[in-house]
Amino acid sequence: MIKWSILKNGVRVLTEKTPFPTSINLGVLLDVGTRDETPKISGTLHALKKIYLRTHTNSDEQKNYCTVQMSGGDFSMDYDQEKTYYHGTCLAHDTYDFLQMARDCIFDEKNEEDAKIAHERLSEHWKANQNVMPDQLITSFMLPAAFGENGIGLPLDGHEGAYPSITHTTMNEFRNTCISPEKIIVAAAGVNNHEEFENSVKPYFENLQAPEHLKARIPSQYLGGEFRHEIQSDMTYMSLSFEGVSWTNDKMPAFQVLRTAIGEGGGFSTGGPGKGMHSRAYNTFLRKYPFLESVKCINQHFTDTGLFTILISGLKAYSGHMAEAMVKETLDLQRMTDIEIARAKNLLKNQALLTLEKTGPRIEDTVKMFMTFGSQKNYIELIDAVTPQQVRELASKVIKTRPSLVILGQGTENVPSFDKFQARLS
Repeated sequence: MIKWSILKNGVRVLTEKTPFPTSINLGVLLDVGTRDETPKISGTLHALKKIYLRTHTNSDEQKNYCTVQMSGGDFSMDYDQEKTYYHGTCLAHDTYDFLQMARDCIFDEKNEEDAKIAHERLSEHWKANQNVMPDQLITSFMLPAAFGENGIGLPLDGHEGAYPSITHTTMNEFRNTCISPEKIIVAAAGVNNHEEFENSVKPYFENLQAPEHLKARIPSQYLGGEFRHEIQSDMTYMSLSFEGVSWTNDKMPAFQVLRTAIGEGGGFSTGGPGKGMHSRAYNTFLRKYPFLESVKCINQHFTDTGLFTILISGLKAYSGHMAEAMVKETLDLQRMTDIEIARAKNLLKNQALLTLEKTGPRIEDTVKMFMTFGSQKNYIELIDAVTPQQVRELASKVIKTRPSLVILGQGTENVPSFDKFQARLS
């Protein structure tokens, strides 16, 4: 059972009661992400993640680590384009310690020593990621190609050569101008009394004040475009994207069904129990085009926009054929059958229900839902309401909009131009 309340300064508190004794899954969600950075300070959140346990007011990095270990739990920081999530697990009697630690990790001022250590750890990160796999590299180019190198298009890790310019002042100013009480949700699963947990939260979060100059989030603007990059590989990697919709858009469930119907797969295995053998990735891509090695559909939603992407890879000698296959099968999405859509809806509901079985992912999904919608939504009902005609109409409408094209590999000039892609899809 979910309960929630609002502290007098605007911080929201959310709890999930469990019917049996368990550890506490604790999280603090901030409505701030890499889209709130600028090109000049891109990588600030990445730097903060490298030193997230370094605090100074009530403890230090070593003591925080010991607090986590003594409780037998864990504590970490994750972020994406729009959200930052500090989360962990602990025993019930350690709740106060974890709340204090979370508060300090988020709001303690960083100093020059913190910035120096962040730079050292970022340097190690970039050295370790010199040989990024192409299938990972191409996903980092999809958002910049669609939205430009601002806001949502900024890289999650920041730019490799930019981190030395991120100082402790940069990190402090970013926090002080982007975080306010109404952009915070403190959540916990395994709590039997909501009022008791709320009283536990108050000493650490109710005294927070709104910043004098709160930075407003700049609305996203889909641009569409093309990005080609030569890499040494026997493979060509290609993504074709279209503007999607926000989380709150009524077409969001239909986009999710469409993504699930396409699915993903690799050429090494074209079937078997649980391998998506009925998805379009296998039936209309891999089985028809032997030069393809992998197919994947990615659907990204944000607060004010989204991105729908089909990503394929194949032998570089067949780059031109890959482009033809991409266009042909993208156009064919308009003729998706009722059986395909029904199967995709069932699979999507199954995936949603499996997520609910694990406490950590469930409370994270719930708290992000409250941050986005202001209430809890029933995904199963939203999926059930999607009709086959809605999915086909959505596919027909989307593929006629301005696309975004990313191509990695050797001989990318063999792939048709952006204008030809757009003309074929119109």
